[in-house]
Amino acid sequence: MTATLSPPALEAEDVSYTYSGPPPTHALQNLTLRVRDNEFLAVLGPVGCAKTTLLPEIQTPVQVIAGARDTAVPPINGEYLHERLPKSKLDIIDAGHFTWEDGADEYAALVTSWWGGGY
Repeated sequence: MTATLSPPALEAEDVSYTYSGPPPTHALQNLTLRVRDNEFLAVLGPVGCAKTTLLPEIQTPVQVIAGARDTAVPPINGEYLHERLPKSKLDIIDAGHFTWEDGADEYAALVTSWWGGGY
């Protein structure tokens, strides 16, 4: 029996980026990635290794939900991601850090709408 892979939920194809300057720095070179349902991706690295540069290449719809009263991860972080992810939707709800608990009803409504094609 052969397993059938689901289509990628997140995909970037042949991404390259070089920072100008003496000398030029090749931060990304021919990067291709595919993340399927139930897989997770973490992008880690030192300052200047193109983590943020990769964001505009992600063409998968992404919903960002932030808590307006979150002091650990302020809403400006969600705004930063939203500005760099081309197919993102930002919702800031009246909640603290644990948005899914503090604003459970609003959070559930947003996620349910997203799953229903609200992106």
